[in-house]
Amino acid sequence: MPTADGRRFVSDDYHFNGPIDEFHSANDAFAAFEQLGPMVEGIEISSIIEQGDEVAAFYVFNVKSPIGPVPIAEQIKLRNGKVVDSRIYYDPRTFGNIMPLPPVKTRV
Repeated sequence: MPTADGRRFVSDDYHFNGPIDEFHSANDAFAAFEQLGPMVEGIEISSIIEQGDEVAAFYVFNVKSPIGPVPIAEQIKLRNGKVVDSRIYYDPRTFGNIMPLPPVKTRV
């Protein structure tokens, strides 16, 4: 889970895309991430694969009940040592117990 300390590793023009949210700036993304903070119990990293400026991360996002563990795959792109883009993949239905879900986004 990104924290305020982690912000220094993210480019100002950071783009985040997930099943529920999409953000086009680091400030907007981190404002949303901070709201999730109290619900997060930890992250268990399964695997990280790096190839140049691209990274794939596989982890379990442990969220308090009624959500529980959420397996996630994330594509990350770096530029000049900072994260500029990340796309996460997970089943958003796990969050349906605590919030209304937006329509499913179609991806090309």
